[in-house]
Amino acid sequence: MTKSLKITLIILAFLTLGLFMHFDLFSGLPFVHNFYENSVLTVNTRRGIANIYIDGIDYGQTPTSISNLAQGGYTVELEKISENPETYEKESFYIELYRNTEAVIDIEIAPDGFKSGHILFYSPMPRTFNQEGAVSMRADINDYEVLINDERIDKDKIISYKLEPEEYDIKIMSEGYESLEFPAIVREGYDLNIRVYLLPIPISF
Repeated sequence: MTKSLKITLIILAFLTLGLFMHFDLFSGLPFVHNFYENSVLTVNTRRGIANIYIDGIDYGQTPTSISNLAQGGYTVELEKISENPETYEKESFYIELYRNTEAVIDIEIAPDGFKSGHILFYSPMPRTFNQEGAVSMRADINDYEVLINDERIDKDKIISYKLEPEEYDIKIMSEGYESLEFPAIVREGYDLNIRVYLLPIPISF
């Protein structure tokens, strides 16, 4: 084999590899199929059990962990099981899953459309931030306070807010609402999306 032919074959091999990566063609190959469909979704409902529907498909009841989900966006519906089903509305949440990541839905479904809890899922950051992780937070109310490892953070700054990759304690507080506290793991190269729902404190007469 001549030197020029070797160079031509190497160039063709790199071009082929580039096309496979650009068009995500590797995901269709059996030996890498599990690499692309290995995301995990953990669903828990506090103070009760709920039926789980993902994109309209029945996935059983809470609590459960669903593995081997393909990368992509999903609509998750939770229908609380109760003797009086009309008391509880079916709750719907949108999440995005990326390969090698886990998403968490940990929710309490209360009567009259109220709910409390948190949702966690990861999205990749630009490669320039690969040595860092980040957090982006959104709540169902406007006025609230955020503590990360007991440090008060301006809620308006928690959009791709840079943090070292490690586990953190997140606490959300608002006057007139029950506080919410949970652990969250910031991963290198990923933005941790946090959605929080606060439950109003019942008024006593």
